[in-house]
Amino acid sequence: MTLAAAAFWFALTPTESSTALAQRNPERPNIEDLLPETTVAFMQVADIRDLMEKTSESAGWQMLQDEEVAPLYERVVEEGRAAYGKVEDQVGMSLEEIQSLPSGEMVICAIAPRRKNLAYMFILEVGEDNEAVDKALGVLDNKLSEGGVEREDEELESGAPVQKIMINGNPWFKTQRDGLIIACSSDKVLNDFFLRWDGEEVKKVRPLSKNRKFITIMNRCRSKKDFPNDIRFFVDPISLYKSIGRGDIGAQTAIALFPAIGLDSILAAGGSLIFGDDEYETIMHGHLLLSSPRKGITKMISLKPGDYEPENWMPSDAFFYTTTSWDIPQMFQELRGIFDLAIEEGTFDNFIAENIDARLEMSLEEDILSQFSGRISVTQLSVDPGKLNSASWLVGLGLNDVDAAMEVADKIVAVLNENGNTGIEKSEYEGFTYWAVSESAIEERAEARRKRRAERNERRGNEDDSESRQQLEATIRMPRPNVSVIGTSLVFTDSIEAMERAVATFKGEVEPLNNDEEFVKMADQMTRLLGTDMPVALSYSQPKHQLQPMLDYANSDSTRSLLASQSEDNEFFKVVKGVLDDHELPSMDVLSKYMSPQGWFMTSDDTGYHMLWFQERLDLGDE
Repeated sequence: MTLAAAAFWFALTPTESSTALAQRNPERPNIEDLLPETTVAFMQVADIRDLMEKTSESAGWQMLQDEEVAPLYERVVEEGRAAYGKVEDQVGMSLEEIQSLPSGEMVICAIAPRRKNLAYMFILEVGEDNEAVDKALGVLDNKLSEGGVEREDEELESGAPVQKIMINGNPWFKTQRDGLIIACSSDKVLNDFFLRWDGEEVKKVRPLSKNRKFITIMNRCRSKKDFPNDIRFFVDPISLYKSIGRGDIGAQTAIALFPAIGLDSILAAGGSLIFGDDEYETIMHGHLLLSSPRKGITKMISLKPGDYEPENWMPSDAFFYTTTSWDIPQMFQELRGIFDLAIEEGTFDNFIAENIDARLEMSLEEDILSQFSGRISVTQLSVDPGKLNSASWLVGLGLNDVDAAMEVADKIVAVLNENGNTGIEKSEYEGFTYWAVSESAIEERAEARRKRRAERNERRGNEDDSESRQQLEATIRMPRPNVSVIGTSLVFTDSIEAMERAVATFKGEVEPLNNDEEFVKMADQMTRLLGTDMPVALSYSQPKHQLQPMLDYANSDSTRSLLASQSEDNEFFKVVKGVLDDHELPSMDVLSKYMSPQGWFMTSDDTGYHMLWFQERLDLGDE
């Protein structure tokens, strides 16, 4: 593990000495009452210590304490501490001292003052009389002195004392108040912050709590059980981009195009995360705020509500299942309008006619897109255990008329093969038609790549790396793209084995996802949470299915051989090899006890798209 990763991980790992919670000063205003309404990016952790306390009660943390997992975890901790020990003198603080630094709220935000450059602010609650904080500030002061950084004590108009620090020619202002460390790149923004804190009104700039975009999103992302949000985030992407692009001709040109393509109808996005709910381990709300009526891009990507029952070819051991439905005629029409408005009327139709219709000898709109219902489903399956890319993607597109779609597919393949050496072959598997790139064509291309690489190495005088490349290739599955018609779906995948699994599922030889007990339970929960709403998209994932291929890869002979060769000259691989040599990886039976299904769904209303993601809480008893 890298030194930075080690420091970050252990700084946030709960310990007996670091889980005591700091009490927030009840007289301190809420952060949204102190920040200006021109805040364009905002992320808040309500209480870091409380969040770490909740993390220590999670199933994931309990898994690390399992008797079969703990030895491996403790070894990783040991290696991390050893890695940090090498730079502890440079940092100037021990891990325990770093762990004790944050004691409550943390806020990171970007502010776009009118007609001014973007300003940044960082706030960290550390509490009063924190010795570790005093030491950290002392270390920082010494580092600044050693680097010759200019510093100057000043006083803002509000009376707040600050230290002005020049970093790469840009001023930063640092101060402390009520147990908070505050740093800001603008003295004006920081001064207004303290004026609001002291109860004074800031002329012409209201607080963030009066920003209608922020209010709408935060109201939509509040827990119905009145659980406090542990993490909140908000971004106004258009205002942020305008501020970043101030004075940049290219950026200003792009901004001028926003109304034409409908990007200006994306008003804001944000959400919240809640941990420690009685029923769910984690809940996340997300909201994309759109103007009404929608236009351009936001109207083009029009998701349709529906009853999203999994297709009969979707197997129960899928890593995840995500499905939605697009209004394809509307999408095509809006895309045409965007092109014509941004460039010139007729541009889109001319482009399609010359570059697609003419080459395929058929109409993209009338002959091809008309075959699709708009339903899109995506999943992943493990098809080659022990390989780094053992997971194969499957994308299913709903069809209106299967026979007509197959006719069109035959014509497209014929044209492609006639115009170039694509190597696409039509075949059948147990009565199901599919089109796939031939194995010989794939091998020819792979051999051509090897030859080009060898020639390049020889030309540059590099060492022959064919042996190490062979070791790497032994850990990678060779994809074989194919398209098949299964049921009423056109299924794209990069593996013949994945296609065959989908066919077997459709024929009833493999249990389908819609019969899986855990999926049915999750679907019932979604129905209850949705109430009378209909989803425009939904997803289900099963972490235990996703983890198994990773364990297979880590335990495979090819992976161990690759680690052995790479560890000779690489400290990171040497550490990983040592850990795996000394500790057997836990079995899936052990790990799966701590893994629960996850799901999310999306709904649409006049304010935009709203997503709710949740993970079921497990009853682990005395585990």
